[in-house]
Amino acid sequence: ADHTRRLWPDGTPINIQWDLVETETPKGPITELVTEYWDAIGVHIDWTSVTRTLLTQKIQANEEPMSTWHGDETMDILFHRRPKFFAPIGASDESCWGQLWGQWYNTKGAEGEEPPDEIKELYDSLDKYLETDEDQYGHIALASNAENVWTIGTIANGPHPLIVNNKLKNVSPDGFWTWDYLWTDPVFPEQWYFDES
Repeated sequence: ADHTRRLWPDGTPINIQWDLVETETPKGPITELVTEYWDAIGVHIDWTSVTRTLLTQKIQANEEPMSTWHGDETMDILFHRRPKFFAPIGASDESCWGQLWGQWYNTKGAEGEEPPDEIKELYDSLDKYLETDEDQYGHIALASNAENVWTIGTIANGPHPLIVNNKLKNVSPDGFWTWDYLWTDPVFPEQWYFDES
């Protein structure tokens, strides 16, 4: 289709290279939809399926402008331990934003690139949250994400039906099935048993 192309500040058309690792979730079909939707508003995407090893190397070399991940590690229980989707905290093959800022942050300015003030404020609120565990600082960091949309979340984990044999007892019908909670760990599977009667 003939669309008006969006341009970078230097006047060149916006063309984004997007590499993805097609594991665990339907990343390919999602990427096809995003490519189609963004093309409709004048942003061209070239996407390629790559190995996780290659994606990691490109992200760590700051050569990956955009990536896709299935959004685990975003629940409350991991926010204080692994806030990689909420702040550019360093090399991760799951979140490619702000790698040079993350290097600057982790080396206290010895390496990387000094981030803008908004990111420094984000780091400051996260540091205070991690040091004090006071919710107000975590709220500031999350508000920064809501206001600036540092990463784009599209959908949450889809519901997973869990099929349990009727003879397996002491299985809770409630809870979460997510990596963040190590799948069945919070429901103590060691307490499950088979009723053979």
